[in-house]
Amino acid sequence: MKILPTLLMALVLTGIASAQDTPTAATNPPAAVAPPLGAPTHVGPVFQDLASPDPATRAHAAARIRAEKLYRPTDDIPWKRARAHLKKGEPLNDILKLLRAAGARDVPASVSDLPDTADYSFQLDDSWALEIYYQDRVVKEWHLFEAPRTIEAVPPGTYTGRWVVYRLDGTSVQEYYTKGKQGDVD
Repeated sequence: MKILPTLLMALVLTGIASAQDTPTAATNPPAAVAPPLGAPTHVGPVFQDLASPDPATRAHAAARIRAEKLYRPTDDIPWKRARAHLKKGEPLNDILKLLRAAGARDVPASVSDLPDTADYSFQLDDSWALEIYYQDRVVKEWHLFEAPRTIEAVPPGTYTGRWVVYRLDGTSVQEYYTKGKQGDVD
């Protein structure tokens, strides 16, 4: 509970509060420092479990994240600032440099890794993506949108059954059936 220092002092003087009630560094820790741009913000066992090779563990983690509303979108302000520097007609390579400088996590190292003309989404951080339409490696349009990061998980070689890939917010993004190899797998 936050109490104004003057009010707290008055309560101490009148005997309603004690000196132990005065704010200290222990009761008022410094404000949390935001993680560096592009740094993972959703850490902890439940989020790590989304990448488990065990389908039941991943399903349980996803259900818990949804039920307890553990996923929180990251701040979009840095990405809105970066987006403000995008210009139609700008070379795609310049846009990739801008995104890398802004700390985007899913940007190809080279424009040669992309087709000449495409509609491509770049995962910027745990929560945001930027979709860019470009033609002949020149930017035409773009759209910033919330897109929880997909947690890649590959089924073990011997696994047979339904496999679900989840997003960081616990929702499923892909579901398929797989038939693993039978017997010993090297």
